[in-house]
Amino acid sequence: KLYVNNQSSSDVSVIDTTTDTVVSTISVGSSPQSSTAVGTKLYVNNLYSDDVSVIDTTTDTVISTISVWSYPQSSTVVGTKLYVMNNYSLDISVIDTTTDTVISTIPLWIQPLSATLIGTKLYINSNNSTDVSVIDITTDTVISTIPLWSNPTSSTVVKNKLYVNNVNSNNVSVIDTTTDTVISTISVGESPQSSTAIGNKLYVNNRNSNDVSVIDTTTDTVISTISMGITPYSSTVVGTKLYVNNQGSNDVLVIDTTTDTVIDTISVWLYPYSSTAVGTKLYVNNYSSNDV
Repeated sequence: KLYVNNQSSSDVSVIDTTTDTVVSTISVGSSPQSSTAVGTKLYVNNLYSDDVSVIDTTTDTVISTISVWSYPQSSTVVGTKLYVMNNYSLDISVIDTTTDTVISTIPLWIQPLSATLIGTKLYINSNNSTDVSVIDITTDTVISTIPLWSNPTSSTVVKNKLYVNNVNSNNVSVIDTTTDTVISTISVGESPQSSTAIGNKLYVNNRNSNDVSVIDTTTDTVISTISMGITPYSSTVVGTKLYVNNQGSNDVLVIDTTTDTVIDTISVWLYPYSSTAVGTKLYVNNYSSNDV
């Protein structure tokens, strides 16, 4: 089953991926932004109602609603704990998924947007800031703040290095996670929105220059730039192929990562926002046409 968060209608559609039909629609809080699966439960972050809906995926019903702080943007699971990024209140709610209760609130100085787990440390990406906060998950406290460039909204881990996309400064910061220091800054295209690692290469989606920068993570240098459609926003890897969602041109370009060339262009509906691979199929969420 594939669970699709519908922000405008405040519900979650459940798709049976064997038949590609909607088998259920589950009402949740206001404007569900994202969701995280933990065992047989799905935790849905509701932006405007400042809470998290808990869905039992065996029955597809809401079994609990957990109040958090303001504008829960995304969440990351670590063992039995779920870390919820409250973007407007500048903090993180920690949920014990065995009891579905908030057990801690971690104050920050930044607007948390997403998080990346490496070992016992959680690296917090933000918007409207110039640094990354590091949380020790054994104590749930901030142990370090790493200064970067402007608007470090997302990151990708490759071995012991964290590659942080600085959207407003058109570069990628490389953090050595053993020392939590920046060891390199790599210039890429305009507004690096997201990135995907495949082997020893990192593919960076530059939304304003309409291309993808390919970084060799052994040397931390750009080895190729691949032209895309309009506004490459996100990507999904399937084997040796990378599917890049181009929001402005309403299509998905397919990159052969063995040659770093575009081998196909697939037209979709309006504003492809993200995608999920299930077996041999790729499900593309089209933000403006309200369909998959």
